[in-house]
Amino acid sequence: NRESAVQALESFDVSKVDIILGPIFSEQVPVVYDFAKKNNLINISYSNDSTLINNKGLYLLGIIPEQQAVRAASYAATKGYNNIY
Repeated sequence: NRESAVQALESFDVSKVDIILGPIFSEQVPVVYDFAKKNNLINISYSNDSTLINNKGLYLLGIIPEQQAVRAASYAATKGYNNIY
């Protein structure tokens, strides 16, 4: 939850941090991202919420199903497969 993200962020010395890895869950991303942005830190999240993609300094490592589906269909099409379900 959001409160646990706030507690975790308050528990370390920001002067000793360059990158924040996490969170895993998208509901915590705004809290962590805002903190990272305010402190000029890079935030690498494990979330797969594609609505978060355009946030400067936020990188998503989660699997984004929409991207995978498009890439798989494109690859199949280049191989001549026309009936994809």
